[in-house]
Amino acid sequence: MEEHAWMQENEARVLKEKGRVRIEWNMCEDLRRFFSLCPTLVRTRGWDPRKVYEEGDEVEIEKLKVELSEQLKWKEEHFIHQEEAHEKLRDHFVSGKDEWELENSTLLDEICSLQIKLESQVRISQHLQHQLQTLAHEESQRKCLEVDVSDSKVLYDNVSNECQDARSELEGLRYSLKTKEKYYEESKYLIEKLELENHETKTAVLKELEKELESSHSSTSEMMLLNEELSVMLFQQGVSETQLNISN
Repeated sequence: MEEHAWMQENEARVLKEKGRVRIEWNMCEDLRRFFSLCPTLVRTRGWDPRKVYEEGDEVEIEKLKVELSEQLKWKEEHFIHQEEAHEKLRDHFVSGKDEWELENSTLLDEICSLQIKLESQVRISQHLQHQLQTLAHEESQRKCLEVDVSDSKVLYDNVSNECQDARSELEGLRYSLKTKEKYYEESKYLIEKLELENHETKTAVLKELEKELESSHSSTSEMMLLNEELSVMLFQQGVSETQLNISN
C-alpha cells in the first residue's frame, strides 16, 4: 500500500513537472516569436527608428530588449533545469517502478506462502478440534464408566456384606449342626445303652421265670398265663430292637 501510494505520488509529481515544463517552453516560444516579429511590427505600425532615436526611446528599447533577453535566457536555463529534473524524476520513477514491481512480486510470493501456511494451520486447527472433540467424548465416556464402576463397587460391597452375613449364618448353622450331631450321638449312645440294659433285664427276668416254671410244676392255666406274658415280653423286645435299628 505504501509503495503504491509512493508511485502514485511520483506519477503526480512527474505530470506536474511536465505541465510546468510545457508552460515554460511555451513562454520561451512566445518570446522567440516576439523578437522575430519586432522588425515586422515596426514596419507594419509605421515606426520610424530615426523618430524613435529622436524621441529618446532607444534606451528604453535596449533596456526592454536586454530584459527580454535575460528573461529568455533564464527561461531557457530554467527549462533545461526542469527538463533535467524531469529526466531524473522519470529515471527515479522507472527505478522505483522496477523496485516496486520486484517488491510487489516478493510480497505476492510471501502472501502465497503465508496463504499456504494459513491453510496448513487451518487444517492443523481442524485436526486438533477433532481430537479435542474425541477427547471430550472419551472423557464423557470415562465419567460414565466411573459412575458405573462406583455403582458396581457399592453393589459389590452390598453383596460382600450379604455374603459375610451368609457366612456368619452358615457358621452358626454348622455350629448348631455339630451341637445337634453331638447331642444325637449322645442320645443314640444312651438309647443303645438303655436298650441293652432293658434287653439284659428282660432276658434275666425270662430266665428267672423259666426257672420258676420248671421248679414249681404249675398247672396248665398258669403255664398258659406265663406263656402269654413271655410272648408279650418277647414282642416288646422285638419292637425295641426294631426302633433301635431304625434310629441307626
